Amino acid sequence: MSSQVLKMVWRRDVGLVARGLLLMTAVAAVTTGLLFAHQARALLAVHFTRIPVTAGDAASIWLHNLRSELGVAVFAVVDPVSSRLLDGDSRVWRRLLVGFGDVVMTCWAVGSSLIAGVLLGAYGMRKLAAFLPDGPVEVTAWALLLALYINARRGHDEWRQTVWGLVSVEVLLALAAILEAWGSGL
Repeated sequence: MSSQVLKMVWRRDVGLVARGLLLMTAVAAVTTGLLFAHQARALLAVHFTRIPVTAGDAASIWLHNLRSELGVAVFAVVDPVSSRLLDGDSRVWRRLLVGFGDVVMTCWAVGSSLIAGVLLGAYGMRKLAAFLPDGPVEVTAWALLLALYINARRGHDEWRQTVWGLVSVEVLLALAAILEAWGSGL
C-alpha cells in the first residue's frame, strides 16, 4: 500500500472510531437524562468538590492511563507476533488469542463510552464542565489508540508508524493528566 493510501485509511479510521464513540456517549447521555437521571445520580453519587492537587496526583492519573495504553499496545502486537511464532497447526490458538483481544478492546471502548454518557445524562452541564478541558484531549488519545489497534489488526501499519502513534497517544494522555489535575473548572 502506498503511504498516501495509508494516510487516507488512517484518517478515516480515527474519524470513524471517534464518531462512533461520541455517538454512543450521546445516546447514553440522552437516554439517561430522559429516562432515569435521578436513579443514576443516586447510584453514582458523584461529588463535585475541588481538592488540592499535587504533581503526584497528575502522575497518578497519567500512570493509570499508561496502564490502559499498555494493554492496548500488547493486544495490538499479539496478532502480528502470533502469526510469526505459531505454525499452521496453532491457528485455532491464534484466532482465540486475537479474538480475546478484540473482545476486551470492544468491551473497554463501549464501557468507557457508556459510562461517560450515563454521567453526562445524570449530571448534565455540571459533569460536562468537569470533563473540560481534559476530556476532549483524552477522547482524542483513546480514539487514536483504538485506530492504532484496528490498523495493527488489519496489518496496515508498519511497526514504526505504530510506535510513533503510541508515542503520540502517550503525549496526549500526559497533557490530559496535567489538564485534569490543574485545568479543571470545578
